[in-house]
Amino acid sequence: MVEQKEITPLVVIVSSDHYKTELRTVPFTTDADVRRALKLKRNTGQFWTVGKKLSQKTEVNYWRFSDAVPKSVFTVPEALFYLCANKLRFLEVEGHRSSYYMSFSEGSFQVTRKFGLINSAEKFLLSIGEPQHFSQQFKSADNSLLINSLTNLASFNSLRLCLSFFNSQAAGIDKIKLTNSVILPLSLVLLIYLSASSLYLIGKELYVTSKYQSIESSAFSLIENQNKFDETKTKLDAINRLVSQDANYPAALYVMTNVFNKVKMSNLLFESGRFVFRAEAEKATDILAIVKEHPSVRDAKFDLPVVQSRANERFTISFTLSNTHVIEKVNK
Repeated sequence: MVEQKEITPLVVIVSSDHYKTELRTVPFTTDADVRRALKLKRNTGQFWTVGKKLSQKTEVNYWRFSDAVPKSVFTVPEALFYLCANKLRFLEVEGHRSSYYMSFSEGSFQVTRKFGLINSAEKFLLSIGEPQHFSQQFKSADNSLLINSLTNLASFNSLRLCLSFFNSQAAGIDKIKLTNSVILPLSLVLLIYLSASSLYLIGKELYVTSKYQSIESSAFSLIENQNKFDETKTKLDAINRLVSQDANYPAALYVMTNVFNKVKMSNLLFESGRFVFRAEAEKATDILAIVKEHPSVRDAKFDLPVVQSRANERFTISFTLSNTHVIEKVNK
């Protein structure tokens, strides 16, 4: 007769009647230090899950299953099964022997049997230091919650915690063979994927940067051309206004030939039939005398009082011209 080999179950979900959990702390905060400390404390049949990180320590849950629980590759307590898979914070579960209150916060579990003083959700919350109004968040485990738990168990957070309950001895797995046949190839594939992703992102960044620089260069060129256009248009508008008036500017400029090299000119206008120019010079009266000396100039005078400005004098002189031809308007 052929002896049948005993089959080891892949996953066993354990009722709270058959395991105990205790919330402890380790004096470390980095993941590497916490794992190292737990590895030193771990014994056969004991499991640890890492929970909430505090200021100078980290909370961890110590789990121990009764000997009646069959050996399996993954031995999962129902607290993790229900709370993590459904993203619940509080739960009440009725077991075959007792009822249990459960809580889950930032990776830390609290499981308390309903008995004695802990006979209500409010008292359970009081015992773990939570506000009593959270009792409204308690749910009871039922068939619909069981189905949801089975459906959502594949979530990343649930799988990560389930890996803490992996039993390599029950699975009959040689860790060296597992490393060589599975972990190393997967790590190599992951490394290749990350390298390819990095190269793609670098190439994308270079392309976007090049495109941006090209657009930026085009934008600067357009702005420069626009500025040149605006400057040229301003000059043309000024020339158009100049020649469109009933004034003989060439004659006025000819009259002032001997003035330009002695003054710092501000502007030359034609207002109310008179040429008006504003300028600066060492002595304003000398400039007025030069203008008056020209035979075509009539009635040259200061329009405003002379103002002393450091080493120069600022002034406004106006005059009229006689025996000159008035140019026609450009628009005529």
